[in-house]
Amino acid sequence: MWARLAPAPQRYSYGVVLAVVAGGLLAPGWAGRVLGPVLLVGLVGLGVAHGACDQFVVPAAYPALARNQVRYWVVFLGGYLGLAAAMGLLWWRQPGLAVAVFFGLSAWHWGSGDAPASARYRGQWLAHSILRGALIFAVPLVFWPAATGLLIKALLALGGAAPLRPDLLGKLGALLGPLVVLGHGALWGSYYALGQKRLAGTDALEALLLTLLLLALPPVLAGSVYFVFWHSLQHMLRMNKLAGRPATASWRALGRELGFFLRRAAPLLAVSVAALAVLYSLPWVRAFCVESSKAVFYCASTCPWKSCLFSRWSCSTACFPCRKLPWCRPARRGSKPRRRPAMRARRPPWRWPRPPTASSRRCKSASRSSAFSRGCSAARASRGACRRWWAGCRGWGPTRSRWPPRWW
Repeated sequence: MWARLAPAPQRYSYGVVLAVVAGGLLAPGWAGRVLGPVLLVGLVGLGVAHGACDQFVVPAAYPALARNQVRYWVVFLGGYLGLAAAMGLLWWRQPGLAVAVFFGLSAWHWGSGDAPASARYRGQWLAHSILRGALIFAVPLVFWPAATGLLIKALLALGGAAPLRPDLLGKLGALLGPLVVLGHGALWGSYYALGQKRLAGTDALEALLLTLLLLALPPVLAGSVYFVFWHSLQHMLRMNKLAGRPATASWRALGRELGFFLRRAAPLLAVSVAALAVLYSLPWVRAFCVESSKAVFYCASTCPWKSCLFSRWSCSTACFPCRKLPWCRPARRGSKPRRRPAMRARRPPWRWPRPPTASSRRCKSASRSSAFSRGCSAARASRGACRRWWAGCRGWGPTRSRWPPRWW
């Protein structure tokens, strides 16, 4: 049953969640001490790193949109930094609204990241995204109201907003809990009605595992475990699959997949870690209590307001392409169906050179008469050898994946 329901990439997250739930139930007092260092390393190595390759999602999914490199980077950096600046301004001017937007974007970002690409209708994908995100926040509201209230209070105190009324969270949990249960039942019923029994079983298994995780651990620990070992890990594996890498089947292969992703995320990962270190070193951040510091680091690590716009391409590309692209629009009645044009990629620099022809050999032999030409030929040969050596060191080559593109 486990092998039939659980796809190969998701089994890693299932195993980690089961181990954490068992540890939380057997030794609840030691859960925070044991998981603290692991989550701290995971937040940097998986949590922050999973958003460090957002700039490569669109070119890998739709190469035509990134043919003009300058325009693409201007649009990407402008949108990325603009979203961050807009969220920072909202946090400064309206902290209460910023906290609400933060939780709403987190729920949508996490829920849509777990939405299955095999859903037959767009409404099912949308319902799954909303219900999965609501489940992650509904269980702590119902079963951990005090800890959830402290976390929200710390986030509100970060911006100087007034705390919420104590009865408001209870009413919200009482309203959200039944809606999540009924919504999941209706969603699974739609899967069964359409003959997608395996998809319904997988979704029910994931909902059960996440519910056990959110029940066994406090909200901060449970949310961190989900963010690091479920959401971020699955995002990395999806990105590698988009890059043409095969699905992993063992823990050793998982290490190679993570290394492949982290090597390409290293530049922006270093910048993000440096920014987090500067943020955490500010005196007014250290002046807060322990819960506030956890909230600040947790909030800064997720950053859904920036990544939700760009990482959405990687989660729904296979099933729900962009309607603005001409080959994705529905064809009119009586017209020929549109086909996606073939994208001829530019010749990557790590590709082996083409075999020389007879004419090229004659030209080369004629040009070798002068010492200058011989020097140029030696320089080109050494440059090609260095280029092939560098391609082999980085794991690229003529038999490897053609992704990333040339401008990587």
